[in-house]
Amino acid sequence: MITSIKVFKEVFKPHNLAGRQQELREQMYKTLGQEILKGDLKVEPWMIDLDPSRVKVRKIDGNLDCRFLDLTSLPVWFQSIEEVTGMFWCHNNLLTSLEGSPQTVGESFDCSSNQLTSLEGSPQTIRITFWCNNNMLTSLEGSPQTVRGSFWCSDNQLTSLEGLPKQISKDLWCYNNAKQFTETDIPKETKIGGKIKFKL
Repeated sequence: MITSIKVFKEVFKPHNLAGRQQELREQMYKTLGQEILKGDLKVEPWMIDLDPSRVKVRKIDGNLDCRFLDLTSLPVWFQSIEEVTGMFWCHNNLLTSLEGSPQTVGESFDCSSNQLTSLEGSPQTIRITFWCNNNMLTSLEGSPQTVRGSFWCSDNQLTSLEGLPKQISKDLWCYNNAKQFTETDIPKETKIGGKIKFKL
């Protein structure tokens, strides 16, 4: 029990905080040192620069959340992660690239509200929804091939829909771009199962 200011200062000296942070890191290395992580993983600021040589996890059986961290690129240690069975959230950062994204995402993928100019590095199959709206995209090259839910690419700088997924099982949301698209702009090989929204 802390009974005085003197004791309080001793407990919370910077070296004690640094020691606590190192303890947290070691616990996280144990967690990420296994091939399959069961449960959700929320990335905290102190986890961004973890040593990739100590991260072995290939599959996260849950959600991976790295939103609102001011990231300009995904953490290097993400490159060992091949599959996320749930959601992958990296929205509301400063990302300019999706390099290091898991290649298989079981549910939805949200990379909206970043500074992306390309979708290279995206997973190729999405089971629910793919959000890439509110970026700086000039092309959809690198998009997933199959989206079994909806695809959102509104609020970008798109002048062409080349690169659109070949299959979108539900809706396409694609308003507020550099060009006002019509259905004639949709590539012939793209099949859309739901609504097409080119205007709000």
